[in-house]
Amino acid sequence: MLADRPWRSQQHGLPPTGFSLVELMVALALSVLLIGAILQVYMVNKRTFLKQDQDSIARESGRFAIETMARDLRMAGLLGCGSFSLTGRTIPVRSYLNVTDFPYAIETGLRGFDATGTGLGSAVVLASVNPAPGGTWAPALPPALAGQVLPGSDVVVITGIESAGWRLVSPFTTGAQIFVETPNDIARGDILLVSDCNQAQVFQASAIGGGGANVTGAPAALTPGNATPIATRGPAGPFGDGSEVS
Repeated sequence: MLADRPWRSQQHGLPPTGFSLVELMVALALSVLLIGAILQVYMVNKRTFLKQDQDSIARESGRFAIETMARDLRMAGLLGCGSFSLTGRTIPVRSYLNVTDFPYAIETGLRGFDATGTGLGSAVVLASVNPAPGGTWAPALPPALAGQVLPGSDVVVITGIESAGWRLVSPFTTGAQIFVETPNDIARGDILLVSDCNQAQVFQASAIGGGGANVTGAPAALTPGNATPIATRGPAGPFGDGSEVS
């Protein structure tokens, strides 16, 4: 008589299949180690990427700041074609503004305010609050800068006009008006400078007419406003062909 045998063996001749508990635990442990290694590599790469990204942003911000400062420094004291010449000659500048000192004295292109205790070798900690005018700068900080700079920081103020300018056209000046080529982007309230390389005058545009062709400089409810209407002639004579407004 034949002995009883497992049905699968009788049918297929195959032993029972599957994984033991030990094999499953070993596989699970290896999977955990592999996933941990992958996560570690990912985290290292992520930290490296973030550090490089931050360094790139810092370099780009520094480059932008330097380029902006360099451009503004080149424009310091610019009075159109009437800027200081290579021979050191200066031109007469007449201002019609109600306020002719800081920050509207554009003929003074560069000003510096040295914060107390910021000399070479000094340890400086910048505060997070805005200062009151004067007191800790030499010379004293003007009231117009109050709330705009941090205590303990040196201040450089650059003043000038934009390089873009528009030619005056005939009849050039009449009464309190100047006549400017169009198109231009002069707007009411703009601080303008008219120059012909031999003289200059500064005023605030109080009205714009003729699609921008007629610009009036007269007293108006503006800041700082004009003290008097602008004159037809500049401080050294009339403005004519070749004059520009910026």
